Amino acid sequence: MEDAPQRSKRELELEIQVLRLERRVRDMEDVVKQQSEALKESTKLLLKCKPVARPPIPHDKKLIQGAEQGWRCANPTGDCPQWLLFDGFFNAAGGLFEADHCESWSTSLRTSGNIQCLCSCCHNAKSRRDRIIALEQQQEAAEAKEE
Repeated sequence: MEDAPQRSKRELELEIQVLRLERRVRDMEDVVKQQSEALKESTKLLLKCKPVARPPIPHDKKLIQGAEQGWRCANPTGDCPQWLLFDGFFNAAGGLFEADHCESWSTSLRTSGNIQCLCSCCHNAKSRRDRIIALEQQQEAAEAKEE
């Protein structure tokens, strides 16, 4: 008779674990959907504007910046999947980090003191925003020239 309450408790524990895993799967599916949409949009933007060539960010500067951030995404967009799924930490499961210029290199022409480490999703989103701004500025300049 004592086995029945224990089995019931164990079944509840398993049911809770299943619910947690199902929620995690939904979160991951949302991230995959978001990444797919972002990739499509980025591809369209890349076809419209060519990013300015720049020298690569030195590997040691990337590592120093990652360590200064506690190996977490800088999360400039506020909706980072790395934070949703892995508490912001860069890891093998969540992906490694990418170094990004806080202020666009084409604007600042500097790397020193101008980098942050982002997850691929945040880096992609920030790059899209930067490209949209660049395209808008190009359009404004072209319109001003015509006038």
